[in-house]
Amino acid sequence: NKKTIALASAFLLAVNYRLVINSHMGFFDIYNVFFVLLVLLYSIRLIKNPTQKNYIYTSVAVALGFLVKYQPSMFVIFALAHLIVSFNEGKGSFLLTIKSLFSKNIVISGIIALFILLAAHINYFVRINEVLSYSPWVWFANEFHKYKLYYFPFSYVYHTGLGPILTILSILGAIWGLYNKKYRMGSLLTLCPILLTFYLFGFFSAGGYYTYNLLVPFEGFHAAARHRLSAAQSADPGVKFFQRSF
Repeated sequence: NKKTIALASAFLLAVNYRLVINSHMGFFDIYNVFFVLLVLLYSIRLIKNPTQKNYIYTSVAVALGFLVKYQPSMFVIFALAHLIVSFNEGKGSFLLTIKSLFSKNIVISGIIALFILLAAHINYFVRINEVLSYSPWVWFANEFHKYKLYYFPFSYVYHTGLGPILTILSILGAIWGLYNKKYRMGSLLTLCPILLTFYLFGFFSAGGYYTYNLLVPFEGFHAAARHRLSAAQSADPGVKFFQRSF
């Protein structure tokens, strides 16, 4: 059931050695994982109940998450959730879908998120020259605009970060989730930060060399692996036993 899946996924996150290592250090990436999960939670709630309150909660979570680490994952998740809401409310009508895309709720959410981001960056504007002088080093260290496949992040996740078994289970879980209509929405949202992280640090740049940049996919991989075991439980008693071993 959902409670079992959630608890098992949380357990796998809690014992993942990479996350445990970072929790003992001053890296902000460990907090980034929390906010990605928070945005996923509020985005799913938004799709199920697209009220103004849920839009505001989601926008606040997105803004706070972006302040922890400058990555577009949370904005993409929010945008996808809003797109799903718009199609659902449009009910096949092009005009109603467009109207929902530019609804009052999304405008208010955007203003709130923008206000939070601007308020938090006041000191950046005051010290704009210092900020701009630091930016080239960040671009150089991560080799932005590389646009070349970098194999190390994928190899690291497979061999070290997760291990072969969990990686394979995660891929199977993602495929199953996308195939099964009941879980398609959640699987799609979960895949967003995973795919975007690998694109940013395994193709767009060489940032995957710094393995703490790869923490975000772990939360999705663990959920997908546990979901795959849950989906197969009724069909295979052996899987049920393996599932309990988690």
